[in-house]
Amino acid sequence: MTHWNVQKMLAGCAVLGVLMAAPARGEDDRLHVADREGFIRYDRFDERRLDAKKWYGEQLATGGSGGLEIVRRVNRHGRLVMRHRVSGGDHSHDGRHISRNRMRMLDTDAIYGMRFDVKVKRVWMHGCAAEGASKSSVRARGVMFLFNDGSSTGSTDARGDVGTVVEVYRSTASDGAYDNNNKEMNVRGFLFRCKTTGCGTSEILDQVDLGTVSRWQWSTLGMTWDPERDEVSFRMNDGEDQVIAYDHSDADAPVRSNKRLEVRVEGANCTDGGSFAEMKAVFDNVAVQR
Repeated sequence: MTHWNVQKMLAGCAVLGVLMAAPARGEDDRLHVADREGFIRYDRFDERRLDAKKWYGEQLATGGSGGLEIVRRVNRHGRLVMRHRVSGGDHSHDGRHISRNRMRMLDTDAIYGMRFDVKVKRVWMHGCAAEGASKSSVRARGVMFLFNDGSSTGSTDARGDVGTVVEVYRSTASDGAYDNNNKEMNVRGFLFRCKTTGCGTSEILDQVDLGTVSRWQWSTLGMTWDPERDEVSFRMNDGEDQVIAYDHSDADAPVRSNKRLEVRVEGANCTDGGSFAEMKAVFDNVAVQR
């Protein structure tokens, strides 16, 4: 039996625990995340310096070099602050500049679930009014690569890697406008599959709507993979589990095995110029299921 199949059997024993309810707390209160329903503490950001044994920071940009203002730090309240801004290109109305401010977990092969608290503190965007133009958008998210469906041809080919995302997100309107007075953010979970060697292009296999949350409001987001049932579940706060089933082969380990927290910003391309997207989010109480 392969090492990967042994891990799958162990994961199947820790079946889809109920995720923690949203924390009711002030800015200086701390939620002590302990082992609960299969989740164990990963990081509570007790130190002002990020733990190099737990995290690896990186930026990845596609579509153009529009990424600016990368911030990763632990604030005085012991929370991870991530801020990022991207500008759209002005060469056409097609596509967008995408930039990602990432904190990748280390030692992630045996992680099958992730849970974290998140609060969006700032969103500012402008899109493109041209017909058919892309939207500008912002996302604060957790990401887990889970398995490869057998499409990969080798150790550098991520085609067929399947993973999950749970995120708070917002996009501009079709005319490029963004109403800053509307503080409502959408929350969703989805299952994705890499279509290209480097996973620069992916497809959403299925998604679930988890509701909405306001800026400056804490929420607890979580996702869990159950390989024995061929499904993943998502939850926000104390809501019901939203489950996505899949029929892809999950016998192989993913080529890209990373799990991460991420602020992703997308600035629409527009010949009129001025398109951008900016987000500041705070994360805390990261827990995992092994």
